[in-house]
This record gives sequence, C-alpha cells and structure tokens, in this order.
Amino acid sequence: MLRITRSNRVDLLAQALAARITTDPLRDPMVAETIVLSHRGMARWLQHQLALHLGPPGAGICAHIDFPFPETTIHSLTAWARGQDPVTSQWTRPRMCWALCELIPHLLESPELAQLRHYLRREGSHTDSRLLSISQEISARFDRYAVYRPEIVLQWADQLPAGWPSPRPLPERELWQRTIWKALRARLGPSPAEQVHAAL
Repeated sequence: MLRITRSNRVDLLAQALAARITTDPLRDPMVAETIVLSHRGMARWLQHQLALHLGPPGAGICAHIDFPFPETTIHSLTAWARGQDPVTSQWTRPRMCWALCELIPHLLESPELAQLRHYLRREGSHTDSRLLSISQEISARFDRYAVYRPEIVLQWADQLPAGWPSPRPLPERELWQRTIWKALRARLGPSPAEQVHAAL
C-alpha cells in the first residue's frame, strides 16, 4: 500500500515516520527497515530524530535501519526484478571506472573526444592519474543518469519507450559521453536504465 505524508516541516515528517515504524513494524524482526535518502547528511539527521522518538522515552536508540542512496536502491531493485545479484552487477561505479580506464585510451582518436584527448595528453601532466580521475567522474555521471535521467541513456541506446517524447537532437556536450557510453555498454552489457525499462 502506498501512503503519502505531506508537510512543509521536515521534523513533522520525521515524527510521522517514527510513528509509522512503531505502529506498523516489519513482520520479520531480522529484516532492517529501509529508508531511501539522497545524501548522508540527511541520513545522520534522520537517525538522530528517530532516536528521539523510537523505543522507550530517553533511550536515544536508532538501530537496524538502512539508509541507501536512490541509485543503490534502483540497482538493487533492478537486479532483484531480473533475478540477479546486485553485488555482482557490472554497472557499479568501481567496475565502470576500471573499465573506462581501459576503454578511453582506445577511443581518444574519435572526433567527439578531442577535448578529452587534449586534457589527457597535456604536457606536464601525469596521464595515468588524469585518466583515473576522469574515469571516476564519468562513471559517477553515468550512474546518476541511470537513476535521475534514464531518458538520456535510453536515447543513446535507441530504446526510448513508446509514448515518451520524441528523441531530441543531442547537444554537443553529450556526443563524447555517448561515444564512451556505447563502448562501455559493449563491454558491460545492458545498462541499469535499460534493465529498469525491461523489468517494467
């Protein structure tokens, strides 16, 4: 059942959540509650607020609650829907990063990657450290696209669902990303955004 609680005060929402956990706990006490949050700071604040309201008065305990990020949750749900283990997914940020470290040097002669080629081959710079740094940034960006902007990835894969807006002209800033993403997809297989679409 979907329940929506609205308020313009986050402290009241925290109280409502604590009341919900208290009055309607999970059936299995060995399973942790899951609360999806966008950043670690909010998780810490919410842990503190829940500790004030859960358990005996003054106990100050908030335990056995997981606070995953949205992308982690999406990956886990997608893997579950497809009968896969999210831990072994090829599209985690570390796996993407190391795959990109291998792929990018072979793609640098592509016209779309001229600026990246200049950045990595600039004199006086340590190419390997720059390659690792840019691979980490690109893997993080692709991970965020899968969660927050799946239409971008689906358009790159030519898999926009029926009923979605018509494909838009790709801006120049996306051309180099699409080139790298397609090479990465050829290495790792269908992306999380495609898997979510297929699971739905």
